[in-house]
Amino acid sequence: MDFKFSISEVASRTGISSSAINYYVRSKIITPPKKTSKTRALFSEKTIDELIEIKKFLAKKGLSFFLNK
Repeated sequence: MDFKFSISEVASRTGISSSAINYYVRSKIITPPKKTSKTRALFSEKTIDELIEIKKFLAKKGLSFFLNK
């Protein structure tokens, strides 16, 4: 798996806030990123795909406000 996206890039590509992405990581809902240092991590394309699917599901259920907390 190729880890090459920062959290800001993932947030920009998915439209999901970085705090929501961090919540999904802590909750083990999405594939964990590869830590590059204590405060930095890189995400994979698979993670972006997972977040897009979560976004579609929440929008379908009328729960899209959970994406930007």
